Amino acid sequence: EIYRVSENTLLVSRSGSIGNTIYVDERIKNFALTEDALRVKPFHAEDMGLLYFYFTSEFGNDLITGKKSGAVIDHIYEDDLLNLKIPVLPNSVIVELNFAYLKVKQSREKAHELIEEARLLVIKYNNLPSISEIEMKKIDLQNGIETRETNLSEFTTDFRLDAHFYNPIARATIMNIQEKAIRFLTLKEVTKDIVIGKRFKRNYVVSDHGTPFIGSKNIIQIRPNELKYLSNSEIGFMKDLILNKNMILIACSGSLGGTFGKTSFVYNNFENYAASQHILRVIADEDLIDPGYLYAFLSSEYGYESITRYRWGALIDEIDDEDMSKIIIPLPE
Repeated sequence: EIYRVSENTLLVSRSGSIGNTIYVDERIKNFALTEDALRVKPFHAEDMGLLYFYFTSEFGNDLITGKKSGAVIDHIYEDDLLNLKIPVLPNSVIVELNFAYLKVKQSREKAHELIEEARLLVIKYNNLPSISEIEMKKIDLQNGIETRETNLSEFTTDFRLDAHFYNPIARATIMNIQEKAIRFLTLKEVTKDIVIGKRFKRNYVVSDHGTPFIGSKNIIQIRPNELKYLSNSEIGFMKDLILNKNMILIACSGSLGGTFGKTSFVYNNFENYAASQHILRVIADEDLIDPGYLYAFLSSEYGYESITRYRWGALIDEIDDEDMSKIIIPLPE
């Protein structure tokens, strides 16, 4: 019970990436969270706006991260936040900040609802069952480790020997699309390009003289943190790194269960940012498919299983543009 979080609480990361701050919304209310997130619950709910905007501001975040300690992994502790100096503002300003905070919270929750609704509609209009409804044959049901059965007949001409490529859930998602969708095409057939960014020596500068540069962890953040800026004068191929509206971004390097395979849609957020080689860009052919629809599928449970099926790598999971191009996309009427 002590790990459960409630409304009117801020969560501040205290280990590894220090100082990332979010508020508890309807999606995670009553969830149990790890001890690596410090809970900040003000005496008065009206102070949530002040604390949230202060913690997420450049000034406030610098004060928090400045308190980190640790030889290998950075940490902060309860006392570090308890001793953090908070500005005392007029009540009218506090009311204004809290009004803005509630408006932001409401807008973001509505956005999450709409994205989830779009994903469900993609599944519905293509006659696909939810992945949770897919039944798999299992062996050794008494074993504590869940083990699924795969037939040799499912081996393909890809000649892949990594077990996850034959994951029955991923196979079932593909079969469902092939058997139940009205029609389908490969990702290659519905896109103008699938691009992995360049690898290059990075020259960082202050923000006034550079282009904001994001990595794979940033694509799932509303407010990208720990941003660095690439030198505009020292990189001659900057235009090849720049993101444009309606691009779909996929974290193509990382760990399964982390950012790997997660997606983002460029629309009034990352335009004119530069992106690292750990972000794969999908550029839809808008004569064949709506970019928003394609994003909704790739970010759905079907899309995620399709993407992660093709991963490879001994320590760090990777996927490249060639494998991504093979993913099949269901198309409704």
